[in-house]
Amino acid sequence: MTKKKNKKIYFGIDTQNAIIEYNNTDNKRYKNKLWEEHIDYAFNKLVENIINRYKFYNTELTYYDLKNDTISFLISKIHKYNPNTGAKAYSYFGTIAKNYLIQKVNKNIKHMKIHDDVEELYEYTCKTKEENNINLHEVDDHSELFNLIIDETKKEIRSNINNKESKKYLKLLQSLLLIFQSRNELMTLNKKYLYNYIKEISELSSSEITKYLKEAKYNYLDKLYRDYFNEQI
Repeated sequence: MTKKKNKKIYFGIDTQNAIIEYNNTDNKRYKNKLWEEHIDYAFNKLVENIINRYKFYNTELTYYDLKNDTISFLISKIHKYNPNTGAKAYSYFGTIAKNYLIQKVNKNIKHMKIHDDVEELYEYTCKTKEENNINLHEVDDHSELFNLIIDETKKEIRSNINNKESKKYLKLLQSLLLIFQSRNELMTLNKKYLYNYIKEISELSSSEITKYLKEAKYNYLDKLYRDYFNEQI
């Protein structure tokens, strides 16, 4: 029986320990050794994977320049990593890289119509539109809709905050709230990106995201959408 080859972890505990040592030493030669042997490859691979996974291509920079620019930004923040907070270095620098890339891409997509992609996340919205003969493209301003979603999501969070059985549902709600509150700062709101984004910040599995999105639809989102589009007629 052929043994499965173990995947090499490119950013694990060894890299984390190297970053801690890097921050704790003033010896430049030792810093360079730590960088070259343990940190350089990990940062390169981390940024490369994030750019490719989330399709951060829509910038004025070439892929090579965007990657190096992001790595340089991580280096400028390396001294801020504090293992005592409990955060793993992989997650900490991954979040910094993603946020930096989002800001870069957003410079080129300021005029993006985000409600086009929101339709993909809430597939049931399409059904509501057809029933009411409403097209989102014909509505000039959807800030009211977003504000309604934010307000109702906050209410749903408050009503479940003390329910121990609703911990995962609350994670989904808090993720949705963050997305809609930060909608102008996100790269895009297409379905694939959002599912990955929710996964990252909620630590829910794909099946759990689907399950609790359905619960949110049943509890308040379906009614919110129906009422909103009925008023547009």
